[in-house]
Amino acid sequence: MKVRRLMLLLLAIAGLTVLPALAMAQSLVDSGNSSSAEVSTSLGTTHPQLALTYTRPTEETKLRNYFFDAFGPYPESDQKALQLLKNELTKLVEWDSKTQATIHSLNGEQTVNPAVAENDPLLAKISECGNFLNAMLVTGEFADSPSCH
Repeated sequence: MKVRRLMLLLLAIAGLTVLPALAMAQSLVDSGNSSSAEVSTSLGTTHPQLALTYTRPTEETKLRNYFFDAFGPYPESDQKALQLLKNELTKLVEWDSKTQATIHSLNGEQTVNPAVAENDPLLAKISECGNFLNAMLVTGEFADSPSCH
């Protein structure tokens, strides 16, 4: 009985002596507390600084994450549907860069005239593919359309 109490007492003392060292080891490296640096060097470990900068995910990454969260690993039809969505995104980026170049060239006839947007073949193809993709996603079954290639 006395041995059990002695072991319990020694265990409690060991635990109480280790806790402050663990608490200091978890504090921030840049906190300005010199004791945390002493603890980490006395334990013989050095901790690399964490890169805490946030990088905003791209639209492609968001789309990939959405599909993975919604459906899990992709079956073949989902991979084909994702490729159609990527093609649509590529067309949108191409149309946007073309439109931005037109705006920066200060060509008022093309930037103000609404007939230019109505007669733009790339924009018509984007719109047609977008309507097709919306219908395909609603039905949940893969289909293919030449407007998305």
